[in-house]
Amino acid sequence: MTKLHSKLKIQFDRINKNSKNSKARLRAKKNGGFTVYLDMHNKGKRIYEATEFEISNNIDYYNQDSETLIKISMLLKDINKKMVEKNFNDTEDIPEKPIYILEYFKEIKDKNSENLCFYNIHRVVESFLTESKQLQITFKELDEKDENDRRKGIDFCRGFYDFIKNKESLNANSKRLYFQYFKLVLSRAVEAEHLTKNYILRSKEMKFDKEVTYPDYLTMQEISKIVKLEVNKFLVEIKQAFLFSCFTGLRSSDIRKLRFEDIRDNHIYIIQKKTKEALSLPISQDAYKIVEQQRLKYNNGRIFRLKTHLYMQMKAIFTKSELSQNRKLSFHSARHSFAMMLLDAGNPIQTISNALGHKSIETTMIYQRMKDKHLKEAIETLPTFL
Repeated sequence: MTKLHSKLKIQFDRINKNSKNSKARLRAKKNGGFTVYLDMHNKGKRIYEATEFEISNNIDYYNQDSETLIKISMLLKDINKKMVEKNFNDTEDIPEKPIYILEYFKEIKDKNSENLCFYNIHRVVESFLTESKQLQITFKELDEKDENDRRKGIDFCRGFYDFIKNKESLNANSKRLYFQYFKLVLSRAVEAEHLTKNYILRSKEMKFDKEVTYPDYLTMQEISKIVKLEVNKFLVEIKQAFLFSCFTGLRSSDIRKLRFEDIRDNHIYIIQKKTKEALSLPISQDAYKIVEQQRLKYNNGRIFRLKTHLYMQMKAIFTKSELSQNRKLSFHSARHSFAMMLLDAGNPIQTISNALGHKSIETTMIYQRMKDKHLKEAIETLPTFL
């Protein structure tokens, strides 16, 4: 929801306050601005009616006496007068269907099934609601006031904030990411008119600061260890895909959709799923050998046939390789390993950024900072003589 839309909605809430059976609603236009339509109830039926009113992006939404808003307010009064004449007010309103918060988070997760963050935030919210015994709470309840005339939504959001804050299993950046997606889903609920306001946006206290952390990666010796690792038939595919990522730096989302025809002239040609940017990457000998091994199994179509979630499979490989102790390794560690191998080989940071398909070189600088950190730690191990 844009700033203009949000401010206009506040004005429309004032206009609609004393109108029982008809409400003025906004609908965004593709080319900017808004049209106004009426949302009316009549004998258990809902009626939508367009109006001639349009609101441009240039409206002074701080001015409650705006000519357009005054006209809309007068229109509503006329509509309500006609409804009284037709005995509309003697009828019952349509009962509102309760929108359960957990169900809504699941709906958002299902609509964005390829985004793991929505999957994770649904899981965390479910854990919070279970622990706080609020599994059946609805968005409408968040807009209700308690005995102190305080919106319940404020305490609800504060409760989730404290729940995340006290999760020792999460690092600072994970907490920040979860809370960011929690806030995002609430904003979508406001846009869908399930909730009147996003209570997090009104609090300066509920926030997590970004913490500088360094990703875990595998050394060349550790990658060699996985190459030689013998695994059962259920882990062969994930092992091949992980090593392919070590030798190309491709994300799991791009490896999933990679096809044999995407590899030609000793290059990989793809549109990256995350950035929507084209990537042309020379393919190394080891990566090409893996492609040929996969061709013996599938011949055409997708090169790798991976399961939905890779975490448990990768955990089994890292454990079997004796690499998982006190380290936060995942499939994405292969991409970090690729970057560090290029850096250790003396390649310029811009070249590495191009190979990874980063939009900004600043994203790639994390690897240079990691290398500088390792150097500093190495220097600190020197004995003192003076």
